[in-house]
Amino acid sequence: MQGMARALREVRDELTWEYGYERISKTLSQKYAYCEILGPNGPIECKNLILGFVLFAPSTTYPQHSHQDIEESYISIAGA
Repeated sequence: MQGMARALREVRDELTWEYGYERISKTLSQKYAYCEILGPNGPIECKNLILGFVLFAPSTTYPQHSHQDIEESYISIAGA
């Protein structure tokens, strides 16, 4: 995963980063960002799959949650 982390650092300024969602606490929205690589809004368009990156600030606890009709998975490429 170190190679993936290095590659992300190299292209991070070329990606479109989003901050927060419609219904999320202001505190949490300031501690993470996300970008789509593949998906309906990503540079690689796909209608039925979304792949991207999420960056969390140190010591951020992301609340457990669920989505209706979709599955969501995270793989850590750097940090704890």
